[in-house]
Amino acid sequence: MNSAAYRPWAGFSLLFLSTNLLAAPAPSVEERLARLEARALTAEADAARLRREVEQLNRQFAINSSLPTQLQLSLSERVAQVEARQQSLEGRTSELASSLDPIEGLTEGFSFAGYARSGMSVNSHESGAGRGSPYMTPAGSVGGSVGRLGNEIDTYASVTFMKESQASNGTHAKFTVKIADGMETPNPWAADESKIHVQQAYSELYELASFRDIPMLRDARLWAGKRSDRDNFDIHWLDMDVVSLEGTGAGIYDVHLTDDWSLNASFMSRSYGDFDVETNKDIRSYIGTLNQFFDDGRWQFMLSGIYSDQNDAKLNKKESKPEGLDKWEGTIPADLMELVQSFPKPEGHDKWLSHKEYDVDDSGNRLNKAGFSPAGSGWHGLLAYHRPDFFGQEGMFKAALLYGLGLGAELKSIGSDGELIDDARALRLAMYGQTRLSDHWRIAPALVAEHSKDRYVPGDDYRWLTFNMRLANELTSNFEMVYEFSWQSMDLDPLGYDGRQAASGDFWKFTLAPTFKAESGDFFERPELRLFATYMDWSKELDNFSTKDDFGQKGFKSGGTWQFGTQMETWF
Repeated sequence: MNSAAYRPWAGFSLLFLSTNLLAAPAPSVEERLARLEARALTAEADAARLRREVEQLNRQFAINSSLPTQLQLSLSERVAQVEARQQSLEGRTSELASSLDPIEGLTEGFSFAGYARSGMSVNSHESGAGRGSPYMTPAGSVGGSVGRLGNEIDTYASVTFMKESQASNGTHAKFTVKIADGMETPNPWAADESKIHVQQAYSELYELASFRDIPMLRDARLWAGKRSDRDNFDIHWLDMDVVSLEGTGAGIYDVHLTDDWSLNASFMSRSYGDFDVETNKDIRSYIGTLNQFFDDGRWQFMLSGIYSDQNDAKLNKKESKPEGLDKWEGTIPADLMELVQSFPKPEGHDKWLSHKEYDVDDSGNRLNKAGFSPAGSGWHGLLAYHRPDFFGQEGMFKAALLYGLGLGAELKSIGSDGELIDDARALRLAMYGQTRLSDHWRIAPALVAEHSKDRYVPGDDYRWLTFNMRLANELTSNFEMVYEFSWQSMDLDPLGYDGRQAASGDFWKFTLAPTFKAESGDFFERPELRLFATYMDWSKELDNFSTKDDFGQKGFKSGGTWQFGTQMETWF
């Protein structure tokens, strides 16, 4: 038999038989406090013991007062030594107790949270590293996720530190900083691949003394800095944000216009990148948002306006030559070179001439990758329904309808795509939830569909639909069998944008994942330690969508493939 077929199982055997040696973590602040308190208690116990010795010696001295003078002096010296030791220990106890005060002051109001995932997989065809991500399909290029279970090969971690304080007038302040990093290499030292960055850094003020007598503002929270909006929400098991508002700016939360109507407002900025514009600055977008909630937060209406008047700014002129012809410069007559450059451009533009040829138009203004002028503004709207239960049963349910124009046609991450053109428009529907089927079975279904057109090229068209369902069977208090099924249908016609070709077809995936947990029973309880086996297949036509994605690569073509691996996921 072919030995390659046994390689994934050999990897699993090594995984099960190996032992991980974990380095002892540095002591936490709580552990340091506990040690100091233990030392203080020990010193107090020593002091008490010495006091008892002093009392005993005093009694002996009184009984033996008739002893010779030399012996009495000896006893007095011993008493003096014991009393000196007692005073020294009591002083140390006082010093230890006082040393706890600044540490307690530092930790008061301090908290931190974290998220991490890390996994590896083996592909049955390649007998090597697996491929995949929730956005691995052609529809993923425009936001279509197929689910994350048994389909993630990266390591990602983030930690969030928070410090709260209270002023003498009762106003509360909170500072938050979030640091994140992600990579695909399995190596423990990966400085070359590291993308560590400060994802959030902002401050808040709430319960302001100045607002206490203003009912509308009594619960308001002011903030400024770099952050992800507090009311973003996502389909976690798809790794898909339903809506994500992020950037640097300022805003206010929880303005209560009536008992059942609250308002949030913000103004943020994002960068589309450094395109070497004449002003030597990166191109920015500005996003103004009003987010309203009704009926105790069940209904949400969000409207954002995006503006970027520099998105088609003039660039510093760069010389460009037909791709592949630069090596002939000086050997081909100028008139022949001119003739070659005058040939009609093939569909997609980047197949004959270099990409730089299309950075600018005849006036020197920036163009997108397809050679069209990018939008300078846009609108984004969301209507959402949030249930704290699953139609009367345990769990939750959410539904959202999103629509965007121009720069707002990127529906998931508001104002983040500077390639969109003025005529771009998109519509998305998302519905998802989770509940119990029985005492030992849970289910989490999700349905997302999107149609967008005129995104990057006039006349382009993108349609996709994803159905995903995760099931969990609780077998013990620490062990579950988890199953996930995904199906995605797509019909994409990018008209050559970024070298992409028209593609239409289906993708499906099934994952079986034995899972260990600290305590089973809750869909969002973590950590989870998983083994998984994933089978996936897709329509042959999808292999030709792009040369930049995984589909169609050697060992990863339509016809079905198995991937095996392990993953951990945790948050707190």
